[in-house]
Amino acid sequence: MSERIELKMRDVFYNLNYFALFLTNNSKLAAYEYLKQGKNVGQLEGIFRAFWTFFRMYFLRLGFLDGYDGFLLAALYGTYTLVKYAKLQELKKFIKIVILYFSLKFL
Repeated sequence: MSERIELKMRDVFYNLNYFALFLTNNSKLAAYEYLKQGKNVGQLEGIFRAFWTFFRMYFLRLGFLDGYDGFLLAALYGTYTLVKYAKLQELKKFIKIVILYFSLKFL
């Protein structure tokens, strides 16, 4: 399995393709880790956590002082959080389908 990508703030501002790679790779790895830990997060909780991530970065950590860059970074991290929990839900559905398929096949 691939390793996590280290994200540097300056890379996000200058290269959104790098953040897209970060989002794809790290959200998948985080979803696998949450699945191994048995973390159970519903769809509404995933959406709430994404909004909370945006709110925390933009308002509580004073991202609004950075203007557009602060808004963009908060929005991107909120998106990362949403994708991470969506991939966790997707993995859980996939596992249920595989278990059902093999339980019916070997009956």
